This record gives sequence, structure tokens and C-alpha cells, in this order.
Amino acid sequence: MKNTKLESKTSIKDVFLWLAIGVGLVLAIGVNYHFSHQPLAIRLIAWIMGILMLAALFFYTTQGQRLWSFSQAARAELYKVVWPTRQETVRTTLLVMVMVLLAGLFLWAVDSFLLWLVAFLTS
Repeated sequence: MKNTKLESKTSIKDVFLWLAIGVGLVLAIGVNYHFSHQPLAIRLIAWIMGILMLAALFFYTTQGQRLWSFSQAARAELYKVVWPTRQETVRTTLLVMVMVLLAGLFLWAVDSFLLWLVAFLTS
């Protein structure tokens, strides 16, 4: 029971936050249009500040909090990754380059043979 009440309160809060974000975005576009005679650098600074304020509002929504917790979990998983050493990376890169070269030479040989075969049959 508590969960549904919490969700309904959260959804009402989210509706108002999303409405504020939408109004803020429309207002930012209108202000940008109204002050189009101002230098671009000033308008870019205003856009950056506006986007930061709208992002702050976004992180108070349920979706924003879910995105934040997902990014924290992804960051924690990133620290668990065992990255290859420089030597392993160089070896793997060289192996890939050699295999690409060999595959290219093989395909060139097959193509040359087929070209010769077609020329032989049609001449």
C-alpha cells in the first residue's frame, strides 16, 4: 500500500517537474529568439546556464534519479573491469593487422584466379 501512495505522490511531483522543464525549454527558446541581436557568445552562456538548470530539475524526477543510480552502478562496474596491459594490447593489435593482411592477400588471390578463369573462358 505504501508503495502505490509513494508512486502516486512521485508521479504528481514528476508531472510538475516535467511541466517546469517543458516551460523552461519553451521560455529559453523564446528568450533566445527575442535577444537574437545579442552576440552569440552571450546567448551561448545563457543557453549553457539554462541547460544546467533544466538538468538539475531533471535529476529531481523519478527518471532522473533512476538515470543517476544507473550511472553510479555503471561506474562501479567500470572499476571492476580488468584492462589489458600495454604489451597485450600491442600483441592483439599486431595479430589483428596480420590477419587482415592475410585475409586481404587471400581474397586478392581468389579474385585474380577468378579474373584469369573468366578471361580464359571468354577469350
